[in-house]
Amino acid sequence: MKIREYKPTDFHGLLEISKHIWEGHDYLPKKINDFYIDPHSSPMVVIEEGKIVSIANLRFLNREIAWLEAIRTHPEFRGKGYATSLTKAMIKKARAEGATEVWLMTNTENKATAILLEKLGFSESGRVAMWPNWDIMTESLKKNSIQNKHFDKLATSQTKKEARASEDGNSYRTLIESFPVTNKTLELSKKWKKITQKSHMKEILSKIVKLGGMNIIYGEFHIYPQDMFDLDKKIQNKEILYLEEPPALLLFEKSEEIELGYGIGLNTCSSYALESALYFLLENYPKLIYWLFFPESLQHLYIKPGFHLQRFMCKKLNS
Repeated sequence: MKIREYKPTDFHGLLEISKHIWEGHDYLPKKINDFYIDPHSSPMVVIEEGKIVSIANLRFLNREIAWLEAIRTHPEFRGKGYATSLTKAMIKKARAEGATEVWLMTNTENKATAILLEKLGFSESGRVAMWPNWDIMTESLKKNSIQNKHFDKLATSQTKKEARASEDGNSYRTLIESFPVTNKTLELSKKWKKITQKSHMKEILSKIVKLGGMNIIYGEFHIYPQDMFDLDKKIQNKEILYLEEPPALLLFEKSEEIELGYGIGLNTCSSYALESALYFLLENYPKLIYWLFFPESLQHLYIKPGFHLQRFMCKKLNS
């Protein structure tokens, strides 16, 4: 077994792994070149018998925090310790380059991975629910017993293709008008504003933490404010919004996993803020396809327990 840095000539071997991930819809083939040229990333592979059997990327979010992502192993070589060896190698690399923490995210249903990571010294630091907006319409709104022909049509949508079928946005508009929101939700939905300074974002985040919330916002491939290398660009592009009271942060990030879509991260402790964010998105972006990430503490109010729950895990590195 040999562990080394990824090279462009490894792409075919990567494809052999990725075709087994998410029924061949793995984002990694689209993302690997970005990792390769990113000065803050180090994609690495495991070679066995001349084949690439495992791959992952280590990305520094700032000088002290590293993010481990895109861990893949070819199905014919799983259960033989290759991913474990690669993870250990990346932890060693992160420590050698000055990291004090290594973070990653994994699905809560993947219990075997969680057990492995705990053995390697990782501990859970928080959870988020992942919610695609075509399910927002079919789950949350159905729960409120909205009955109209537009909702009935959307309620039968089971795929992204079907969810994209409403081109003119009229069905979304009728859905907004039918949504039984409170006056408070309506008022809050009009108060979302753009973050223009990092200090203000951290101030809002501090208020959320004091209320028992998480100290991060999760985008499609980043966690903020830890990802200082990308945060300035997000603020400059006006891709982070906030509510002052109740405190909430909403982040937009272009998705590599959802064609023409976004990963949208919401951090708040308030159900009113979540509802106002949904209404804000439906009102201002009626055709947008997206995943919404929000704290697990609120997911039981809207969706069945365990639906696309993701856990953040962190390993503190000793000097």
